[in-house]
Amino acid sequence: MLFFIARWFPPRRRAAAMALMAAAVPVSAITTPISAHILTGLDGLGGLAGWRWLFLITGLPAVVLGFVFYRVIRDDPADATFLAPDERAWLRAETARETLGGHGFRHGMLNPRVAVLVVVFLLFTFSLFGYQFFLPQILRQFGLGTNAVGWVAALPPLLAVGPMIWWARHSDRKQERARHYAAAAATAAVGFLAAGFLLHQPAAAVAGFCVAGIGLYACIPTQLAIPSTFLSGPALAAGLATINGLGNIGGYLGPQITGVLRGVSGSYTVAVLVLGVALLASSGLALLLDFRVRRTAVAAVPEKAVLDVA
Repeated sequence: MLFFIARWFPPRRRAAAMALMAAAVPVSAITTPISAHILTGLDGLGGLAGWRWLFLITGLPAVVLGFVFYRVIRDDPADATFLAPDERAWLRAETARETLGGHGFRHGMLNPRVAVLVVVFLLFTFSLFGYQFFLPQILRQFGLGTNAVGWVAALPPLLAVGPMIWWARHSDRKQERARHYAAAAATAAVGFLAAGFLLHQPAAAVAGFCVAGIGLYACIPTQLAIPSTFLSGPALAAGLATINGLGNIGGYLGPQITGVLRGVSGSYTVAVLVLGVALLASSGLALLLDFRVRRTAVAAVPEKAVLDVA
Protein backbone atom coordinates (compact mmCIF):
# COMPACT_ATOMS: atom_id res chain seq x y z
CA MET A 1 0.00 0.00 0.00
CA LEU A 2 2.83 2.43 0.81
CA PHE A 3 4.57 1.82 -2.52
CA PHE A 4 1.20 2.05 -4.24
CA ILE A 5 0.69 5.56 -2.82
CA ALA A 6 4.21 6.47 -3.99
CA ARG A 7 3.14 5.58 -7.54
CA TRP A 8 0.11 7.86 -7.40
CA PHE A 9 1.33 10.89 -5.46
CA PRO A 10 4.45 13.01 -6.16
CA PRO A 11 6.92 13.35 -3.26
CA ARG A 12 5.89 16.90 -2.34
CA ARG A 13 2.33 15.76 -1.61
CA ARG A 14 3.06 12.33 -0.24
CA ALA A 15 2.83 12.99 3.51
CA ALA A 16 -0.71 14.35 3.19
CA ALA A 17 -1.67 11.31 1.10
CA MET A 18 -0.16 9.01 3.71
CA ALA A 19 -2.09 10.88 6.39
CA LEU A 20 -5.41 10.36 4.65
CA MET A 21 -4.70 6.65 4.40
CA ALA A 22 -3.39 6.39 7.96
CA ALA A 23 -6.37 8.38 9.28
CA ALA A 24 -8.35 5.16 8.94
CA VAL A 25 -6.39 3.80 11.92
CA PRO A 26 -7.47 6.39 14.52
CA VAL A 27 -10.92 6.77 12.96
CA SER A 28 -11.43 3.04 13.39
CA ALA A 29 -11.17 3.64 17.14
CA ILE A 30 -14.87 4.45 17.05
CA THR A 31 -15.40 0.73 16.50
CA THR A 32 -13.89 -0.03 19.91
CA PRO A 33 -17.06 0.75 21.91
CA ILE A 34 -19.19 -0.67 19.08
CA SER A 35 -17.19 -3.91 19.30
CA ALA A 36 -17.82 -4.01 23.03
CA HIS A 37 -21.56 -3.72 22.41
CA ILE A 38 -21.43 -6.48 19.78
CA LEU A 39 -19.52 -8.81 22.12
CA THR A 40 -21.99 -8.33 24.95
CA GLY A 41 -25.23 -7.51 23.12
CA LEU A 42 -25.18 -10.16 20.39
CA ASP A 43 -23.70 -12.96 22.46
CA GLY A 44 -25.87 -16.03 21.96
CA LEU A 45 -27.93 -14.56 19.11
CA GLY A 46 -28.65 -17.25 16.53
CA GLY A 47 -26.59 -19.67 18.58
CA LEU A 48 -23.36 -17.76 17.88
CA ALA A 49 -20.97 -16.38 20.48
CA GLY A 50 -20.41 -12.63 20.59
CA TRP A 51 -16.88 -12.92 19.25
CA ARG A 52 -18.14 -14.82 16.21
CA TRP A 53 -20.61 -12.02 15.46
CA LEU A 54 -17.76 -9.54 15.81
CA PHE A 55 -15.67 -11.42 13.25
CA LEU A 56 -18.60 -11.61 10.80
CA ILE A 57 -19.68 -7.97 11.11
CA THR A 58 -16.16 -6.54 10.85
CA GLY A 59 -14.87 -9.01 8.26
CA LEU A 60 -17.58 -8.85 5.60
CA PRO A 61 -17.11 -5.13 4.73
CA ALA A 62 -13.40 -5.72 4.19
CA VAL A 63 -14.14 -8.56 1.77
CA VAL A 64 -16.60 -6.43 -0.20
CA LEU A 65 -14.23 -3.45 -0.34
CA GLY A 66 -11.48 -5.75 -1.56
CA PHE A 67 -13.49 -6.49 -4.71
CA VAL A 68 -14.38 -2.81 -5.14
CA PHE A 69 -10.73 -1.82 -4.82
CA TYR A 70 -9.71 -4.40 -7.41
CA ARG A 71 -12.28 -3.12 -9.92
CA VAL A 72 -11.73 0.63 -9.43
CA ILE A 73 -8.06 1.24 -8.56
CA ARG A 74 -5.27 0.76 -11.11
CA ASP A 75 -1.54 0.16 -10.60
CA ASP A 76 -0.53 3.19 -12.62
CA PRO A 77 -2.13 6.63 -13.20
CA ALA A 78 -1.82 6.03 -16.95
CA ASP A 79 -4.47 3.29 -16.63
CA ALA A 80 -6.92 5.30 -14.50
CA THR A 81 -10.16 5.62 -16.48
CA PHE A 82 -11.67 7.97 -13.86
CA LEU A 83 -9.08 10.66 -14.74
CA ALA A 84 -9.21 12.94 -17.76
CA PRO A 85 -6.43 12.41 -20.34
CA ASP A 86 -4.67 15.65 -19.38
CA GLU A 87 -4.88 14.70 -15.69
CA ARG A 88 -3.37 11.30 -16.40
CA ALA A 89 -0.55 12.86 -18.42
CA TRP A 90 0.23 15.43 -15.73
CA LEU A 91 0.23 12.88 -12.90
CA ARG A 92 2.30 10.43 -14.91
CA ALA A 93 4.89 13.14 -15.63
CA GLU A 94 5.05 14.20 -11.98
CA THR A 95 5.60 10.68 -10.66
CA ALA A 96 8.03 9.83 -13.49
CA ARG A 97 10.42 12.56 -12.36
CA GLU A 98 11.08 10.64 -9.18
CA THR A 99 12.25 7.52 -10.99
CA LEU A 100 14.93 9.33 -12.99
CA GLY A 101 18.34 8.26 -11.74
CA GLY A 102 16.79 5.79 -9.31
CA HIS A 103 18.59 2.83 -7.74
CA GLY A 104 17.88 -0.87 -7.79
CA PHE A 105 16.05 -3.07 -5.30
CA ARG A 106 19.21 -4.10 -3.46
CA HIS A 107 20.20 -0.49 -2.82
CA GLY A 108 16.94 0.07 -0.98
CA MET A 109 17.53 -2.90 1.31
CA LEU A 110 21.17 -2.15 2.13
CA ASN A 111 21.09 1.65 2.34
CA PRO A 112 22.54 2.82 5.72
CA ARG A 113 19.72 5.33 6.16
CA VAL A 114 17.22 2.49 5.81
CA ALA A 115 19.00 0.64 8.62
CA VAL A 116 18.63 3.68 10.88
CA LEU A 117 14.97 4.08 9.95
CA VAL A 118 14.38 0.42 10.85
CA VAL A 119 15.44 1.22 14.41
CA VAL A 120 13.43 4.47 14.42
CA PHE A 121 10.32 2.58 13.32
CA LEU A 122 10.97 -0.34 15.67
CA LEU A 123 11.02 2.01 18.65
CA PHE A 124 7.85 3.66 17.38
CA THR A 125 5.92 0.41 16.92
CA PHE A 126 7.20 -0.75 20.32
CA SER A 127 5.38 2.16 21.93
CA LEU A 128 2.36 2.16 19.62
CA PHE A 129 1.45 -1.50 20.11
CA GLY A 130 2.34 -1.52 23.80
CA TYR A 131 -0.04 1.42 24.22
CA GLN A 132 -2.83 -0.05 22.09
CA PHE A 133 -2.74 -3.47 23.73
CA PHE A 134 -2.66 -2.31 27.36
CA LEU A 135 -4.63 0.95 27.41
CA PRO A 136 -7.97 -0.87 27.96
CA GLN A 137 -6.49 -2.76 30.91
CA ILE A 138 -5.07 0.44 32.37
CA LEU A 139 -8.47 2.10 32.04
CA ARG A 140 -10.17 -0.87 33.64
CA GLN A 141 -8.05 -0.45 36.76
CA PHE A 142 -9.55 3.03 37.03
CA GLY A 143 -12.86 1.29 37.77
CA LEU A 144 -14.46 1.74 34.34
CA GLY A 145 -16.90 -0.82 32.94
CA THR A 146 -16.50 -2.59 29.59
CA ASN A 147 -18.46 -0.08 27.53
CA ALA A 148 -16.92 2.92 29.29
CA VAL A 149 -13.43 1.52 28.64
CA GLY A 150 -14.28 1.28 24.94
CA TRP A 151 -15.40 4.90 24.72
CA VAL A 152 -12.48 6.32 26.72
CA ALA A 153 -9.95 4.20 24.81
CA ALA A 154 -11.36 5.64 21.57
CA LEU A 155 -10.79 9.22 22.74
CA PRO A 156 -7.00 9.58 22.05
CA PRO A 157 -7.06 8.29 18.46
CA LEU A 158 -10.19 10.22 17.57
CA LEU A 159 -8.63 13.43 18.89
CA ALA A 160 -5.54 12.65 16.80
CA VAL A 161 -7.24 12.63 13.37
CA GLY A 162 -7.25 16.39 12.80
CA PRO A 163 -3.74 17.07 14.15
CA MET A 164 -2.33 14.14 12.16
CA ILE A 165 -3.66 15.43 8.84
CA TRP A 166 -2.64 19.02 9.65
CA TRP A 167 0.90 17.99 10.64
CA ALA A 168 1.33 15.94 7.47
CA ARG A 169 0.22 18.87 5.32
CA HIS A 170 2.60 21.12 7.23
CA SER A 171 5.38 18.65 6.44
CA ASP A 172 4.43 18.80 2.75
CA ARG A 173 4.44 22.60 2.74
CA LYS A 174 7.87 22.72 4.37
CA GLN A 175 9.14 19.75 2.36
CA GLU A 176 10.72 18.35 5.52
CA ARG A 177 10.11 14.94 7.09
CA ALA A 178 12.56 13.82 9.77
CA ARG A 179 12.20 16.82 12.08
CA HIS A 180 8.41 16.67 11.77
CA TYR A 181 8.54 13.02 12.78
CA ALA A 182 10.88 13.81 15.68
CA ALA A 183 8.59 16.56 16.99
CA ALA A 184 5.55 14.27 16.87
CA ALA A 185 7.43 11.43 18.59
CA ALA A 186 8.67 13.81 21.31
CA THR A 187 5.08 15.00 21.85
CA ALA A 188 3.94 11.41 22.30
CA ALA A 189 6.84 10.77 24.68
CA VAL A 190 5.82 13.73 26.85
CA GLY A 191 2.27 12.38 26.96
CA PHE A 192 3.42 8.93 28.07
CA LEU A 193 5.78 10.30 30.69
CA ALA A 194 3.01 12.50 32.10
CA ALA A 195 0.54 9.61 32.10
CA GLY A 196 3.07 7.30 33.74
CA PHE A 197 3.75 9.68 36.62
CA LEU A 198 0.03 10.50 37.04
CA LEU A 199 -1.53 7.03 36.87
CA HIS A 200 -2.87 7.55 40.38
CA GLN A 201 -4.98 10.42 39.00
CA PRO A 202 -7.26 8.90 36.33
CA ALA A 203 -8.35 12.15 34.67
CA ALA A 204 -4.78 13.44 34.40
CA ALA A 205 -3.55 10.08 33.13
CA VAL A 206 -6.23 9.99 30.43
CA ALA A 207 -5.20 13.51 29.38
CA GLY A 208 -1.60 12.30 29.12
CA PHE A 209 -2.68 9.35 26.98
CA CYS A 210 -4.61 11.75 24.72
CA VAL A 211 -1.44 13.80 24.16
CA ALA A 212 0.48 10.58 23.54
CA GLY A 213 -2.14 9.39 21.04
CA ILE A 214 -2.02 12.67 19.10
CA GLY A 215 1.77 12.47 18.89
CA LEU A 216 1.80 8.79 17.97
CA TYR A 217 -0.63 9.08 15.09
CA ALA A 218 1.00 12.28 13.84
CA CYS A 219 4.23 10.27 13.53
CA ILE A 220 2.82 7.85 10.99
CA PRO A 221 2.51 9.89 7.76
CA THR A 222 5.77 11.79 8.21
CA GLN A 223 7.70 8.63 9.07
CA LEU A 224 6.29 6.85 6.02
CA ALA A 225 7.32 9.78 3.80
CA ILE A 226 10.98 9.86 4.91
CA PRO A 227 12.23 7.05 2.59
CA SER A 228 10.91 8.96 -0.44
CA THR A 229 13.42 11.73 0.27
CA PHE A 230 16.36 9.54 -0.77
CA LEU A 231 14.91 6.49 -2.54
CA SER A 232 12.80 6.01 -5.65
CA GLY A 233 11.50 3.26 -7.90
CA PRO A 234 12.45 -0.31 -6.94
CA ALA A 235 14.77 1.01 -4.23
CA LEU A 236 11.83 2.78 -2.57
CA ALA A 237 9.76 -0.42 -2.62
CA ALA A 238 12.65 -2.34 -1.06
CA GLY A 239 13.32 0.35 1.53
CA LEU A 240 9.69 0.56 2.62
CA ALA A 241 9.46 -3.23 2.83
CA THR A 242 12.65 -3.46 4.90
CA ILE A 243 11.65 -0.67 7.28
CA ASN A 244 8.14 -1.98 7.83
CA GLY A 245 9.08 -5.65 7.87
CA LEU A 246 11.90 -5.37 10.40
CA GLY A 247 10.50 -2.36 12.23
CA ASN A 248 7.28 -4.15 13.04
CA ILE A 249 9.25 -6.47 15.30
CA GLY A 250 8.71 -3.66 17.79
CA GLY A 251 4.99 -4.40 17.49
CA TYR A 252 5.69 -7.78 19.06
CA LEU A 253 8.21 -6.60 21.63
CA GLY A 254 6.11 -3.67 22.89
CA PRO A 255 3.18 -5.63 24.33
CA GLN A 256 5.48 -8.43 25.57
CA ILE A 257 7.82 -6.13 27.48
CA THR A 258 4.94 -3.98 28.73
CA GLY A 259 3.32 -7.09 30.18
CA VAL A 260 6.57 -8.26 31.79
CA LEU A 261 7.18 -4.85 33.38
CA ARG A 262 3.62 -4.82 34.69
CA GLY A 263 4.11 -8.24 36.27
CA VAL A 264 7.50 -7.44 37.79
CA SER A 265 6.66 -3.98 39.15
CA GLY A 266 3.04 -4.65 40.12
CA SER A 267 1.78 -1.52 38.29
CA TYR A 268 1.75 0.04 34.85
CA THR A 269 3.82 3.07 35.85
CA VAL A 270 7.20 1.71 34.78
CA ALA A 271 5.78 0.18 31.61
CA VAL A 272 4.17 3.46 30.49
CA LEU A 273 7.37 5.37 31.27
CA VAL A 274 9.35 2.91 29.13
CA LEU A 275 6.98 3.58 26.23
CA GLY A 276 7.80 7.27 26.58
CA VAL A 277 11.55 6.65 26.74
CA ALA A 278 11.40 4.49 23.61
CA LEU A 279 9.74 7.34 21.72
CA LEU A 280 12.32 9.82 22.99
CA ALA A 281 15.02 7.52 21.64
CA SER A 282 13.19 7.25 18.31
CA SER A 283 12.85 11.03 18.11
CA GLY A 284 16.51 11.57 18.93
CA LEU A 285 17.64 9.01 16.38
CA ALA A 286 15.56 10.68 13.65
CA LEU A 287 17.10 14.05 14.53
CA LEU A 288 20.58 12.55 14.46
CA LEU A 289 19.94 11.06 11.03
CA ASP A 290 18.62 14.41 9.77
CA PHE A 291 21.67 16.23 11.17
CA ARG A 292 24.10 13.82 9.52
CA VAL A 293 22.30 14.07 6.16
CA ARG A 294 22.22 17.88 6.23
CA ARG A 295 25.85 18.11 7.29
CA THR A 296 26.85 15.82 4.44
CA ALA A 297 24.82 17.92 2.00
CA VAL A 298 26.44 21.15 3.21
CA ALA A 299 29.91 19.61 2.96
CA ALA A 300 29.20 18.54 -0.60
CA VAL A 301 28.32 22.07 -1.76
CA PRO A 302 31.87 23.53 -1.61
CA GLU A 303 33.26 20.41 -3.29
CA LYS A 304 30.74 20.76 -6.14
CA ALA A 305 31.59 24.45 -6.46
CA VAL A 306 35.29 23.64 -6.80
CA LEU A 307 34.56 21.06 -9.49
CA ASP A 308 32.37 23.55 -11.36
CA VAL A 309 35.13 26.19 -11.27
CA ALA A 310 37.70 23.66 -12.45
